[in-house]
Amino acid sequence: MRDGILKHSKGRGAIVVREESKKPLTREAEVVRVADVVAYINHDIDDAIRGGVITLDDLPERCRNALGDTHSQRIDRMVAGGARETLKTGNLSIEREIEECMIELRDFLYAHVYENSAVP
Repeated sequence: MRDGILKHSKGRGAIVVREESKKPLTREAEVVRVADVVAYINHDIDDAIRGGVITLDDLPERCRNALGDTHSQRIDRMVAGGARETLKTGNLSIEREIEECMIELRDFLYAHVYENSAVP
């Protein structure tokens, strides 16, 4: 449990840790790390839209095309992309385009929401 907490990252670290020495010791901890990123990206997008900080149209078009425009579409595509790639490779993974969009959305949130001086 301690190892999972130590290796659980909130922030700009890798979504899927591929370097063996940096991976959590359990598969469960790996899954929790990815699930947390899926959850906070989607909830923070929704909160920022509801709060008037961003609009849906502000999100990167490539990500909207790949993941969808709604909370449920984004979560479904992130989870399905992770499940498909994990089953294909045998290791926890996410399809490349999906993971790239998750990183792009996370970077977008940092630039337009988390580090926005208009947001208290």
